[in-house]
Amino acid sequence: MSNRLLGRVDARWNAPGGLAPPGRLFQQLWLIIVIVLACTLLPLTAQAATPEFTIHQYFSPGAGAVNTYWIETANEIIVIDGQRTLSEAQAALVSIKATQKPITAIFLTHPHPDHFTGLRVFADYAPEAPIYGSPITLKTIETDANGLVALSRETLGDEFPNQVAVPTELIEEGDILTIAGIEFQIHQLAPNEAAVMTMLYLPETRTLFSGDLVNNSKTPFLLTQHTTAWVAQLESLSSRFPDADLIYPGHGEPGSKDVLIRDQLEYLALFRQLVRDRLADDRQISTDEKAQIVEHMNTWYADYLPVAAIPALLEQNIDAIAAELTSES
Repeated sequence: MSNRLLGRVDARWNAPGGLAPPGRLFQQLWLIIVIVLACTLLPLTAQAATPEFTIHQYFSPGAGAVNTYWIETANEIIVIDGQRTLSEAQAALVSIKATQKPITAIFLTHPHPDHFTGLRVFADYAPEAPIYGSPITLKTIETDANGLVALSRETLGDEFPNQVAVPTELIEEGDILTIAGIEFQIHQLAPNEAAVMTMLYLPETRTLFSGDLVNNSKTPFLLTQHTTAWVAQLESLSSRFPDADLIYPGHGEPGSKDVLIRDQLEYLALFRQLVRDRLADDRQISTDEKAQIVEHMNTWYADYLPVAAIPALLEQNIDAIAAELTSES
């Protein structure tokens, strides 16, 4: 090739707006490839950061059925609530043992015996696993402020532990925990069905573990006499969790957030209104009036089983709501 031709080629490579030299062209192509690969792999990396997991549920059928959930990841188990009796907790543990994965964390949603009695089984099986719960839950159990520990020990006998398992790690409203790569947002409301309710929200899956703030097709426990606050909390629950899709309740099957909240609100509103109407005349409820309320509720909610095996729970609920409404007026 003549020197004149080589000069023209060099001029084309080096002229403003001309072609890049072969070495520089290769560098530019390689940079483009790297950028494309990075844009392709970044979403995959972000997606991999959220581990896959499965939510399991155990409950014994019939009146007083209560849910124990466990979240199974690739390598470990996270338990939520502990069953009403030691034997029922043992039955749930059988399924957990079958996974051959260790329990690394336990959550307690509130201080009622049907949720904490069986925690002793899980705590003994996994003594290194922290038990997460609220300060109010811990204090209520330790002081037996509601008398339910003594009552359960008396009625359950050998099915109640000699030493109740209590929270070992305290969690508060607004805390965020990451366990096994899963984000748990902690939300606490009080008072309601219990002295306090700890709820767990998993934003990656838009899943809410509601404890007993929301139940599914069950006759609720109203003896704490806090239904006014409970109704207000339910009315704000959808806005509190606008992205939530599914609720895992303390009692009953998981279901749509909007449906379960609506149904729980309707039940409480109707029950309170029936009691309020019969208090209007003399601020008392007669035996006949109580029977009327029971008949109404059994007709409209014929398939609702009680959340607790408490004799005459509906009648006791009527007395509790009558006392609550009377004190407010």
